Order: sequence, then C-alpha cells, then structure tokens
Amino acid sequence: MAGSSSENDLNGRPGSPASSGDTGSHPDGVPPLCDFLLDALQGVRNLVYFMDPQGRATRFNPAAETITGYSPAQLDAEKEFLRDLVLPEYQAVMHPSEVGDVPVAEIDYRLRRRDDEVRWMRTYRLAIKDGAGRIRGFVCVDRDTTAQHHAEEALRAERDRAREYLNIADLIMVAIDADRRVTLINRKGCETLGYSEAEILGTAWFENYVPVRERDLQVLIHGERI
Repeated sequence: MAGSSSENDLNGRPGSPASSGDTGSHPDGVPPLCDFLLDALQGVRNLVYFMDPQGRATRFNPAAETITGYSPAQLDAEKEFLRDLVLPEYQAVMHPSEVGDVPVAEIDYRLRRRDDEVRWMRTYRLAIKDGAGRIRGFVCVDRDTTAQHHAEEALRAERDRAREYLNIADLIMVAIDADRRVTLINRKGCETLGYSEAEILGTAWFENYVPVRERDLQVLIHGERI
C-alpha cells in the first residue's frame, strides 16, 4: 500500500490511500478525481476539459460547442486542441511541460473557432497527482475574456490619446494626488524640470519642485489649504 497523499489524490479523496498496483484510472485514462470534477462541471458555461501530461485534451463539456464551434465529440475524436485550436504562438505556453509542478496554473491564450473567429481565453488548470506525487492530468476551466481584452485595449488607446494631447501642449501640466505626489506630468514639464518622467512620478511635488519661498504661501486647492 502506498502512503496517503496530502491533496488532489488520484483516487478521488484528499488523503485517501492509493494502491501501488492500481492506476485508479477511468477506462478512457482519466483519473477518478478528474472524472468526478469533469462530471460536476458539465453544466457551466465555460470551456471544461481534461488534459493529460502530454497535452492531449479530451472530455470536453457541452459548452465547448458554443465556445469553439465544435461539438465535444468532434473535439475528442477529430481535433488536437493545442495543435488545431490554440494559436501557434500560444501552443508552447499552454503545453503541460511548460507549466511545471504548480497546483493551479493561470494562462492567457488565443483560440481560433471553427468559423475562424479568434477569441481571447484564460485557462485555470488544476493539477491532479497520484499518491506518489506524480501529475496524472489536469482539469481545465477556460473562460472567454475577449470582451475584457477589447475594453482594456480601448482604455489603453484612450489613455495614449490623452497623453499625446498633454505632450503637445506648450505648458507644464501635472497631476498630484492627496499625498502631494506626482501621478502624471507631460513632456513640457519634464523638459522644464530637467528630469525624466520616471524620475518625477511618485515624488513629492511641492517639496522637490516648488521654490522654498513659495511653499509657505497659503495655496488653496478645491477649498483646502495645502
């Protein structure tokens, strides 16, 4: 009898004993704990599947068809998930050999659907080990993050446009927070002060850049004295 494992035991219960002569696997090669989790997650809207240590993905849930355009049966029998659906530049980081021995991995990647639409995805991958601590496979839950990525890209573009407007202005423009530290400064401000933006951001504005004789002035900002 092998010793009991501390977590994610192959036989389905944390700390349960595993027989050294029994792989404890489902007929399709999926360990019992993975089998239990995959069954429990069948109804979720995210993409759920099992991945073996060699990177072969099987046991896709019904949501796979909505997300990928392929039925679970097609994905199991006709497609290699990493090779056929994951974009080439993400295949290496998605392979189990690149993840290492971590209990839960979180990876962003891009997936090409059956209709050629490309979606951003984020996979949460749970490693399942046997009683000897060897990884027997992974339960993967992948969430479509395309809308989030588009929103972040739009925000970055808007911020870049705003920064460009600030940089073409022929006057110093600076923003400071409640602690009087610089949170934003334009190009003219950096040129006038003689420091780079990186050197200025986060520093105390009044203490570092306002002449001593002017610091004692009772300057009012939004009705509060500095």
